[in-house]
Amino acid sequence: MRNVPLGTESLGRACTDCGGKLVGMIGRSPEQARQLAKSQAFPLSTSVQVPLGTPLENQSLDVAVFCLSLMGTNWQEYLQEAHRTLKPFGQLFIAEPQKKWTGRVTDLTQTISAAGFRLVGDVEQREAFLYISAVRE
Repeated sequence: MRNVPLGTESLGRACTDCGGKLVGMIGRSPEQARQLAKSQAFPLSTSVQVPLGTPLENQSLDVAVFCLSLMGTNWQEYLQEAHRTLKPFGQLFIAEPQKKWTGRVTDLTQTISAAGFRLVGDVEQREAFLYISAVRE
């Protein structure tokens, strides 16, 4: 994975529509990540898809990236797995289609918070996607 600081452990879920671009934000501050996402100027990276119930140790990751990962009916489980595997203050980056969350963005953000994350900044809506940054508490 390019642009990841040495020693950074990450769990990424890439998607075709996003081109895996969110993975380029790993290791950057939340503000830098938002600026990069807005400009679409960060380089493409590759990511490994990791299923639920991963054999990863608790609190072993610095970053989790979800792109189209919260589309299924068990999307809350993905948030729980991210919380389990992220270190304290680990970063969570989410890019999901606006269409899925029309009229339900508050439900999504409340569930993210209830899963043990603090939202960083506002939910950004650009083109067809919602972009959310959060930190594990």
